[in-house]
Amino acid sequence: MKKTIIVFALLLSTAIFTKAQAQKLGYVNSMELISILPESKKADGELTTLAKGYEDQLKKMDGELQKKVADYQAREKSMGQAEKENIQ
Repeated sequence: MKKTIIVFALLLSTAIFTKAQAQKLGYVNSMELISILPESKKADGELTTLAKGYEDQLKKMDGELQKKVADYQAREKSMGQAEKENIQ
C-alpha cells in the first residue's frame, strides 16, 4: 500500500512537472515587423535607386544595339561577303 501511494505521488508530480514545462508557440508577422524598421525604408529606397539605374543602363544599351542592328541592315546589301563575316 505504501509503495502504491509513493508511485502515485511520483506519477502525479511528474505529470504536474511535465505540464509546467510545456512548450509555448507564438506567431510573428515578420513582414509587419520589417516594415516598421527605419533601416528597411532606407534599404528599400537604395534598392529602388539601384534598380532605376540598372533599368536606365539597360535601356541605353538596348538603344545602342538597335542602332547597330539598323546600321548593319542598311549597309548589309552593299557589303562584300568577307566584310559580313568579319562583322558577324
